[in-house]
Amino acid sequence: MSATSVSDVNDRLSALELRVQQQEDELTVMKAALADVLRRLSASEDSAASKKQHGGKGGAAMREAYSMSCISNGGTPGRKRDSTSVTRKETLSSAAK
Repeated sequence: MSATSVSDVNDRLSALELRVQQQEDELTVMKAALADVLRRLSASEDSAASKKQHGGKGGAAMREAYSMSCISNGGTPGRKRDSTSVTRKETLSSAAK
């Protein structure tokens, strides 16, 4: 093999390694987003079940669930912050490339 073809192979290998690393990072973000969605779904189902069990009076439980979701997302109860939607948009746009 000539020196230029070895150089081309090394460049191609480096580019492929970088691409694999980016895809691994995207998978990590997607797994975190999925875990968050599943956690929220579970909390919502638990809330609906407790609301049904207590005859529809689940106001305090709903306030607590909302408060806990804001705290886990890094926000405050008065300000809702949805960082996962931004992350998902970025992930989807980079996945489309």
